[in-house]
Amino acid sequence: SKLVQAIEAVNDTVENTLRLSVYAARREAGASIEQAAEYAKNISVNFNRRGSATSWLNALYLFFNAATQGAHRTLTLLKNPKVQGVLGGLAALQATSAMFLMGLDDDDGEPLWDSISPWDKQRNLILAIPIKRENGWGATVIKIPMPYGFNLFPYMGGRSVELARDLQEKPVGRAIADYTTDAVVGVAQAMSPIPFDDGWKAALPHWIRIFTVLSENKDDLGIPVRAGDQYDSFDKPRSASGRDDTPLPFKVAATALNRLGGGDDYTPPYAKFALDWAPEDLAYLFKTFAGGLGSNVVKSGTLTEKLIAGVPVNFKDVPVLSSFVSNVDQRQATSTRYYDHKDDIEREVARQRDLAKETGEVGDNPMGIKIARNKSGSKIKRGEGYELEGASGSLFDTYKQAEKDISRIRDEMRAAFNDQSISYTERIRKIDELKSEREEVQRELNAAWREQRKKRTQ
Repeated sequence: SKLVQAIEAVNDTVENTLRLSVYAARREAGASIEQAAEYAKNISVNFNRRGSATSWLNALYLFFNAATQGAHRTLTLLKNPKVQGVLGGLAALQATSAMFLMGLDDDDGEPLWDSISPWDKQRNLILAIPIKRENGWGATVIKIPMPYGFNLFPYMGGRSVELARDLQEKPVGRAIADYTTDAVVGVAQAMSPIPFDDGWKAALPHWIRIFTVLSENKDDLGIPVRAGDQYDSFDKPRSASGRDDTPLPFKVAATALNRLGGGDDYTPPYAKFALDWAPEDLAYLFKTFAGGLGSNVVKSGTLTEKLIAGVPVNFKDVPVLSSFVSNVDQRQATSTRYYDHKDDIEREVARQRDLAKETGEVGDNPMGIKIARNKSGSKIKRGEGYELEGASGSLFDTYKQAEKDISRIRDEMRAAFNDQSISYTERIRKIDELKSEREEVQRELNAAWREQRKKRTQ
């Protein structure tokens, strides 16, 4: 298409301009024509440089040749003392930025630095312009993309500041272990053409890993690709479980495949392996096979939906621009904290449930978990164990109410999406209002968690 050709032309222009400037600089420094040409050719990926196994390695592992050359080039440049000085300066700059942002609280009362995506921190030099909000601080985040290898230095600069904080709030061994793990993973991501930080799955060819991701419902960062509830009382079709922020075309396509197989909103289609897809599955496949262009197409669709509905637009919604500038996504940060706390709470509930089953009593716990009792004061049985509840005003009590509210909001979102009596614009606006309501519910639990943490440390 003309769009693809235009993008390729821009890429070629930028790359050739860089090579020409490097060639001219080397010639001015006294290099011969051949030496300057060789240096300029290898300043970025030289696709003419290849080994006897390059073809089949590239087929198995996407961009294997480019990643190998990039790692080699990085290690070569790191031998230069000037380069070391510059990278040390970038690490110090990132550490300074992290310390500044850790001194500002976001809407959840947590350090603003923690609200920035780990993905962005790992791949960019992060600078931020704070913005005062009603309940805390937000920020416009300026992201300066770093080449693989070089990105490790700013990342570890910021991560070292986090370590200093963690040493005060966590057990020392745990804080150091987390830091060491992140450092090893950072090196693997920056230098290895095969992502060994992903465990045994790294050995799988790229095209097989795509479907492994869908099968396990976890992307390379361990984040679920699609929504879903493991506690559903019956086998629901994936097409009915789409997230509210997934672009409409993928929801329509997933529903169409479901109907093609004779399914509906409650019944999976025949030939589930071929026709039972969640909207997020289709979005993931599209972005994976279409690359950066696919991601920009998806963002363009989301941006168009928001503009039509009159929903506020952020930098992260704008294709291309979002790679360099974004807002702190407070809604996403609040949601991430909520589900992190949910994991910890459910882990403690499982521990107390097993203890109650064995001894007839729960142990001391800061979440207010206790055995439920009926009006006569007798313990309420649940299977072979006991029903658990939260003491009034406790963290567990707040959590159970939050889960009820979020379940209700989720049902209202699904109803709004399927409501054909309202216009498309009204539907998108209604869903955005429900997202804001869900954010407030999640923030209440986060606040309760923060208060409990303060009591533990006093």
